[in-house]
Amino acid sequence: SETFDLGAKFGLFDNALGLSGSVFQVSKSNAAQVDPTTGDVTLQSGQRQRVRGFEASASGEVLPHLNLTAAYTYLDAIVTRDLTCGAATPVVCKLNPYTTGKPVYFVPRNAASVWADYNARDLLPGLSFGGGVVYQSRLVNSFQTSGTAPDPTGYSRIAVIPETVELDAVAAYQLNNLRFQLNVNN
Repeated sequence: SETFDLGAKFGLFDNALGLSGSVFQVSKSNAAQVDPTTGDVTLQSGQRQRVRGFEASASGEVLPHLNLTAAYTYLDAIVTRDLTCGAATPVVCKLNPYTTGKPVYFVPRNAASVWADYNARDLLPGLSFGGGVVYQSRLVNSFQTSGTAPDPTGYSRIAVIPETVELDAVAAYQLNNLRFQLNVNN
């Protein structure tokens, strides 16, 4: 992998508001893929991927004891080169025109989150609550081509996971060096 990243962090209003952002590019060769039905990791030898994007976030104490964090990420993730190899001996590999230029599996184009943390020490020292929302735009799960490798004839199926929204919550209690926490994730 090769990564280029340019970012900055700023503290405003005596560091009551924190802003951060970055632009980046990640290039991968021989990118690992996960089989969605079995969870097995398979190595896509010959596949190259590129992700270009940016991320921005803001965080700060908006009311006494209440902190908010908001973040947004944009990802342009594509397969830049892919090979399809036949099963015959000797193995013949050819460029796969059906996956090259297509989205990388399981990478949303847009993602955003908002999280709130409330320190309830006025009610009970060590008590805190939090909750948030995570959004992800639709993402590609898989492409299947028809025909026999290395000569596929086109797409037979494109699987897409629709946009998702996740709601999370937490309640925590700090007692000396111990922290007790209950998380609820959907």
